[in-house]
Amino acid sequence: MKTFQTRLRQRMDELGMTRGDLARVSGVGFHRIATWTRSKPLVPKIDALPSIAIALECSSDYLLGLTPDPTPPAFAAEIRDRLREVNCS
Repeated sequence: MKTFQTRLRQRMDELGMTRGDLARVSGVGFHRIATWTRSKPLVPKIDALPSIAIALECSSDYLLGLTPDPTPPAFAAEIRDRLREVNCS
């Protein structure tokens, strides 16, 4: 899962997000995110992947290395905004 770790870190850097920011926006626990960004990451569980992708404004396929294009589906921005409302309030 080196691709996931690399792309996760890359998108966080591009968006200027810390692990805490990502946890807050996605609703995924800080410790899970920290585990994924370590030098020996664990494979992410499928239940967290959509929230992480939406928070990082990219597709799940991109994070998993299935496509080189990070462009999220058209509806992702609306879902991301709703997640932020819920998780940041």
